[in-house]
Amino acid sequence: MRQEVFVLQGLKLFQLIFRKHNLDLWMRYYSIVCAGKDCGLLEVVTDAQSLDGLKKKGTKINDIGTSLPKIFERACGRDPITGEHDPVRLELARANFITSMAAYSLFCYIFLVKDRHNGNIMLSTEGHVVHIDFGFVLGIAPGNTFSLETAPFKLTPEMVEIMGQRRTAARIVDKSNGHRGTRQYDWFQKVSNGILP
Repeated sequence: MRQEVFVLQGLKLFQLIFRKHNLDLWMRYYSIVCAGKDCGLLEVVTDAQSLDGLKKKGTKINDIGTSLPKIFERACGRDPITGEHDPVRLELARANFITSMAAYSLFCYIFLVKDRHNGNIMLSTEGHVVHIDFGFVLGIAPGNTFSLETAPFKLTPEMVEIMGQRRTAARIVDKSNGHRGTRQYDWFQKVSNGILP
C-alpha cells in the first residue's frame, strides 16, 4: 500500500508539472489511505473499465470480438443516450486516448512501472487511459524481488491503431522529436535538476 501511495504522489507531481507548463496531458489520480503495512482504502475509479474486462465483454458481443480499436469505438464513440455512432465524440475520445497515453508512457518510463497488462490498464468512458496497480515499480517486484521486464512502457499495435496511425510503433518513435512525449520528458529534465536521466 505504501508503495502505491508513493507512486500516486509521483503521479500527482506529474499532473502539477503538466499544468504549470501548459502541457495538454492527462493522468487520473485516485486516493489511497494506508491503514497499516498491508492494508488500506483505495478510491474506486468509477468511470472506467479494465481493457481485460472490455475485451471479455467484446467476446460476448459477436460483432466486435476482442479487437481493441473496435472495443474503443463501441465504448467511447457512441452517443450515451441514443447509442448511435457519434464521430465527434469518437475523435474527442481518440484525442483523450493520445494525451493520456503520452502522459502515462513518460510516467511508466521514469518510474520504471512494469507489469502493464490489460487487467491494470483501464479505459474511461471519455477515452482516457487510466493505470492502476503499481506493484512493479522502480525495478522492485512484489516480495522485494527484482523485475526483469525490459519494455519502458506498454504500446501495442492496437493502441497505435486507436490513435489513428497505421504506422508501426517503431516509425512513430523515430519521428517523435517535438511530439508530446518528447516535450514532456524535456520539461521533466529541466524541473528535476538533473536527478532524472
